[in-house]
Amino acid sequence: MSRDKKQIYNESDTTKEVEKMEEIRHEDKDFRKNAKWRKNIESDKTRDCKPQKVDENRDFKTAILYVKSYLLQNGITLKKLRKDRKMREYFLCGYLLIFLFTYTFYKSAAMSLILALTVLFCGNLYQRKKEEKRRETLKLQFKDVLYSFSSSFACCRQLEEAADDAAENLKAVYGGESPMLHELEIMKNSIRQYGTDECTALKEFALRCGVEDIICFADVFSICRETGGDIQRVTEKTARVLIDKITVEREIQVYMSQKKLEGKIIFAMPIIVILGLQFLSPDYIDILYESVKGRIIMTAAMVGMIFSGMLIKRISNIVI
Repeated sequence: MSRDKKQIYNESDTTKEVEKMEEIRHEDKDFRKNAKWRKNIESDKTRDCKPQKVDENRDFKTAILYVKSYLLQNGITLKKLRKDRKMREYFLCGYLLIFLFTYTFYKSAAMSLILALTVLFCGNLYQRKKEEKRRETLKLQFKDVLYSFSSSFACCRQLEEAADDAAENLKAVYGGESPMLHELEIMKNSIRQYGTDECTALKEFALRCGVEDIICFADVFSICRETGGDIQRVTEKTARVLIDKITVEREIQVYMSQKKLEGKIIFAMPIIVILGLQFLSPDYIDILYESVKGRIIMTAAMVGMIFSGMLIKRISNIVI
């Protein structure tokens, strides 16, 4: 009996051991699976977190692209710089002036050479100045065109014939390279070749010129055509008003020229003082170029000068 009990106990122990071994084996399989899964996840993470190749010159390339797009928007290209001598002189003088201006405040050739490249962002100023000069020339020449139109309308001529007479008069007075003569040729071609209406051709001519007085005359001309008004009288009166306006503008420019000169002198005084101190007592002013606080003070002075120059220009620019 005891022997049978021992055998039963041994069998029960072996079954328990077998069950434990099976559990250990299953746990081992699960552990291996989990370990493999974790390994795969870690490999995926490491693959995703691999340091990608970063283009070190990316910021520099984007800056160059931005400058190129800005220059193209303002109509500044290498082809134009080669052809337009005035544009080359404008940018060269601007570069030298900005270099000398920044060198006065920083006394660093490298920084001044870099800051002088900001002249490339002044292309819109050049285009604006060029357009203003063109509009002033067109306004002055349009006065002669109005007198020619008035005499032609008195002889019952059409706008096309009046434009022919005005073109001949402009050639005799201003030569063949007059901007008003070019605009008149475009207007005549649009009437003759394309059959454009006189009022429409004159309005297009006024919009191309971009002068307010010419646009007003085109509107008055079209109203007179529609209502049967006296065009000769209108042109004579418009010419007189335009002459009076030009005379007033010239008087204001003569009066403001002195004030503009005074503003330029005031703007240049701090630079003259700094240059004088550098020449007479360099040890006294060297601390402004060597310390951090001195650099901050000189930067603030330079920004203040730029702001004051812009303010002086805005005050002295009077438009009638």
